Amino acid sequence: MNINTRRFPKSGQIRLFFILLSGLLTFACQNVGSSGKVRDIDSSDYDTVTYSGPRIEFESLNYDFGRVYEGEKVGWYFKYKNSGDKNLLLLNATASCGCTLPDYNLEPLAPGDSAYIKLVFDTSGREGRQFKTVKVESNGKPSIVELSITADIVKK
Repeated sequence: MNINTRRFPKSGQIRLFFILLSGLLTFACQNVGSSGKVRDIDSSDYDTVTYSGPRIEFESLNYDFGRVYEGEKVGWYFKYKNSGDKNLLLLNATASCGCTLPDYNLEPLAPGDSAYIKLVFDTSGREGRQFKTVKVESNGKPSIVELSITADIVKK
């Protein structure tokens, strides 16, 4: 006759379980600073150490034209830099609507160099607060950056 008997863990297995549990708790507590607050661990902290390649950094991601008159074409230059160690290529810049035109250089940007993306916003037929975006794609990190412009458009 075959009777299923419940097996209890042996004392060595229990001891091993508590050793592993205390090790896990010790590791988890290392992320708590002396103030008792949990430190932020940002994945970008690791990227700067391990990432090799182009890196795109903009001075600013948005610009507000303020008050402009309907029918004006206004523009702004967004400055960016290649802070990586390989050439940076802008692959595409797509506006959220046809009233905003991005203009940028297709030539590779060497490490340490800077360049500009010009956004021209045609206010014709628009009124009130406007918010437009341009998605910039590159071979760098991050691979997609979103720029934005705003304006308060008033009738002449």
